[in-house]
Amino acid sequence: MKRIVLCLIAVLCLMSSSCDAQTRRRGSRVGNEEPIPQTDTVKPLAVKPVVNIYIENSGSMDGFVNGITSFKDAIGKMLAKLKYYYDEDNVQIFFIRNDKAKSKKEGEKLNVVKACESDISNFANAIDVRWREDIPNRGHNTNLNNIFKELLNRTDEKTITILFSDCIYSIGSGGVEDLLSHEKWTTYDAFLSHSKKNNGSLATTIVKMKSFFNGWYYPYTGDNKRFSFKGELPYYICVLANQEILADFNNKIKLGKGEIDGYDNKYVLAHSESANLYYSVLMATENKGRFKQNRDFCSSSYVHGIKDIDLKPNKHTGAPFTFAVALDMKNVDVEEDYLLDTRNYTLTEDNFKVVKVERVEKGIVNANDWQRIKDNNPTHIVVVEAKDMHWTNVRLGIALKKQVPGWIEDCSILDDTGASKLEDGKSFGLKYWIYGISEAYEELYPEDKNYYQVTITINK
Repeated sequence: MKRIVLCLIAVLCLMSSSCDAQTRRRGSRVGNEEPIPQTDTVKPLAVKPVVNIYIENSGSMDGFVNGITSFKDAIGKMLAKLKYYYDEDNVQIFFIRNDKAKSKKEGEKLNVVKACESDISNFANAIDVRWREDIPNRGHNTNLNNIFKELLNRTDEKTITILFSDCIYSIGSGGVEDLLSHEKWTTYDAFLSHSKKNNGSLATTIVKMKSFFNGWYYPYTGDNKRFSFKGELPYYICVLANQEILADFNNKIKLGKGEIDGYDNKYVLAHSESANLYYSVLMATENKGRFKQNRDFCSSSYVHGIKDIDLKPNKHTGAPFTFAVALDMKNVDVEEDYLLDTRNYTLTEDNFKVVKVERVEKGIVNANDWQRIKDNNPTHIVVVEAKDMHWTNVRLGIALKKQVPGWIEDCSILDDTGASKLEDGKSFGLKYWIYGISEAYEELYPEDKNYYQVTITINK
């Protein structure tokens, strides 16, 4: 009996040792590769912030509240979510607008008035009544920079500020580009000045929305050139907050496709270090040429290095050396069209270029590649091509640049004097105020150039 017990103990010890060895083998890394970190989650806030919503209700915005519109629906849904996540007592709603001048000497004055005293969830249904109160004193346009300055002054480390506005600069007559450029630098100054007072912690989310509009449209040429417009027009939701608070807000209040009625596009500006994310070269997917994995830069779940490139399979076609990398970009805070645009990628070696970006789908990934990457759930495939034969013994960095999304340039116009010029979601002067904000962030964080950068070692 004693001999049997001793044998059992010995077997158990061997099993334990074997399991430990397997665990070490599975968890070990080779070469100088750093372990891939787990995806970070947004930490819960210790104290719920105050949420202040400012809705521009100048005369130029009237058309968004005539009848049933997605503008009112978007406000209603957001208020319901804010009430749920931040509590009704922490949410306040204001109208913000220019009031007409009582005299030429006095000039127009920015006015901020409480729009709702209680029951915020029903505010959107009753917005028409409050919206039109005191109409005779309302201006038709509101100075966008005055709005930004006012809201930035009201935003501190414990506040979320949300603006609903068409965000159109009121510049009057004159040289359009010169006047818009002046407004841009005024916006730039407002954000830099706020950062100086508040230790540079501000983050900004800009959401392009669209809604049915039925009312007077006021072009940059002035009130006397107004025209009736009935159709779809863009407006914007701008969210300002401390970076930690805005990350929590973006996690809870999803302002994206399918999440809020009328959503069109989004741009998030915030200071962040280049993210660590999962990536792996695909050995047999979207490739031209053959190569082997460099075991000094590989594990069972990823390939970060390749070697022994052979272009003989391409000799009849003349196709250049091409390889693909799978990446998990689900937590990169940009929109899908930004991720798919090859112009947003940069490489550390001039001899390479990104030629295609696509979503990961099992059907387009080689079976062996799929077995390697599937447990890490990569979202996209980036295809890289060599421009000539000088592609060995390099450490190739692939980065997603932080830059203004292409939709902003596409949707910005310099002339809004007719209904036909407002087609396809165009906004007068759009790029100027957004560039004013983005260039302020570039000034504040000159080293903050990429959302992420990954490195592939390529050897002979």
